[in-house]
Amino acid sequence: MLMRDSFTLRRVDCFDEETRLKRCAEDLKNKLQELNEVIINNVQNHLNAAIENSIAGMRYFRVQSDGPQIKEINEKNPLVPR
Repeated sequence: MLMRDSFTLRRVDCFDEETRLKRCAEDLKNKLQELNEVIINNVQNHLNAAIENSIAGMRYFRVQSDGPQIKEINEKNPLVPR
């Protein structure tokens, strides 16, 4: 209820109901876009971490001198280890 009320306030910068509704809708749209940006950035950070961890795992198991240096890619030794 609080969120709905915060976007349907009386506005001193609007002289008629149509303009007030347009401004309220604009404010709501901007807030929703702001919230979506936060979620998009969060998901992107998780995706970046997943990619980096996959690359690090492949590097360790296949290339690094202190890793097992597995040469074959097969069912037993997949490209991305678990």
